[in-house]
Amino acid sequence: MRHVTILLLAALFVSCSDNSINNNTVVTPTKQIIPLRVGNNWKYISKNSTNGYDTVFISTTGKLQIGKDTYYSISGTTSNNTNGTYIGFCFLGGADNNPKYTYVANLEEGYFIGELKDLTKITSFVPRILWLYPAKLNDVYLAKFDLGDDNATSVKVFETQISVTVPAGTFKCIKYGFDLKGRSTGVYDFFIYFAPGIGPIRLEDETGKNWGDLESYKVES
Repeated sequence: MRHVTILLLAALFVSCSDNSINNNTVVTPTKQIIPLRVGNNWKYISKNSTNGYDTVFISTTGKLQIGKDTYYSISGTTSNNTNGTYIGFCFLGGADNNPKYTYVANLEEGYFIGELKDLTKITSFVPRILWLYPAKLNDVYLAKFDLGDDNATSVKVFETQISVTVPAGTFKCIKYGFDLKGRSTGVYDFFIYFAPGIGPIRLEDETGKNWGDLESYKVES
């Protein structure tokens, strides 16, 4: 698993231009937080303090029925191959050179991920939550990102209807914060913004030196 310093990016999915004042009410889940129809794709422009600017492409490539739920696989590349299979994957559900099959789904409580080492042994599949949805202001929960260890990360909902402008447009978003440095509870160093119905719109760190913005997208729910 590559270092977390290059993991800036993965913000995309659901446009809704709105100039109204932020109103942190509960978001009614009328749309999927990340639409996962096969063929959906997102393009990001990213910058990090190590490798400079890059273009990241993420797409939904396949699906698998597990019980009553449909799960999807995601793949990614970059324009200069600096970290193509990694950027955004920890936060959306891609495996980084691991000998396993990774699948994600929009379930009743949010966006879930799970892994299989053998597609013939689906009974071993145990999904876990990545993004709580619907979300309320100040919700806090634990999530396990694919960062090369088995540690849980604290995630907090900072905003539920914040307006975010990126090259792809202006979106009303949910803002999640999470701690990747293992510091004391209540300290958050990365922030991701989701527009339900479109997906991740922006990812940024606390320094502002590492970020990714949605440049274009093509999605169907």
